[in-house]
Amino acid sequence: MMKDLGIHKVYYSIDNMMVCEKVADMISINSSNMSRRVDITHNGAPTDMVEYYRKIISKMPHRTKRRNIDFFIRGVRNEIKGCNYNINGNKLIINIQEQIIGEILIY
Repeated sequence: MMKDLGIHKVYYSIDNMMVCEKVADMISINSSNMSRRVDITHNGAPTDMVEYYRKIISKMPHRTKRRNIDFFIRGVRNEIKGCNYNINGNKLIINIQEQIIGEILIY
């Protein structure tokens, strides 16, 4: 939506730190309780959190900046215990509760 409105940069805070990001580089996880409920009710999103995030990751760009990945992982870790990741070369492998839920190339 921000791209459609012509917004190019966004400032926000995470872990008591101010962040400036280009909208083009941002990862949309859209995971607030209300948006998740709407997504489940009206869009047929999975109710299981692991499957919900697997779906989100499947819609992410296949190449993403490392900084954006770090923010994404922090957000998921705040919601789901057991979220972890491994980096193998330029490939990020995301695990939730020992299940691989996605792979993304990082730069």
